[in-house]
Amino acid sequence: MKNLFAILAIVFTIYCSAQKKDYKFLTTDQYDTKWYYSFEKKTSDGFYSWLKVEETLKTSPSAKSTEYLIEFKCSNKTMSDEIVIINWREGKPNIYRKKYPFTPVPKKHIGNSLLEKYCS
Repeated sequence: MKNLFAILAIVFTIYCSAQKKDYKFLTTDQYDTKWYYSFEKKTSDGFYSWLKVEETLKTSPSAKSTEYLIEFKCSNKTMSDEIVIINWREGKPNIYRKKYPFTPVPKKHIGNSLLEKYCS
């Protein structure tokens, strides 16, 4: 029984550390929301990255932050959301897992700086 508890504790620790994202500050936008990113992994034609926006009470009284796992393609500068997590100020987060079609990254999109950084 002790061995089972020890194994479960180790697995839980590894699982929790794998879920932790190392966010780095990107910018503050015109609404005073702060944007962060966390590089996930490289692919043959791009990369995966988490984007996080920390909402202000003025911009969103109910949502504390929103996190997006996005796949970026370097060859055609497109992106596709895969996971969206809405962290509420009160209550459990909502998690949506749906692969969206690839769309061009708009010129003013926060992801352009990541394309420049990881696609060069």
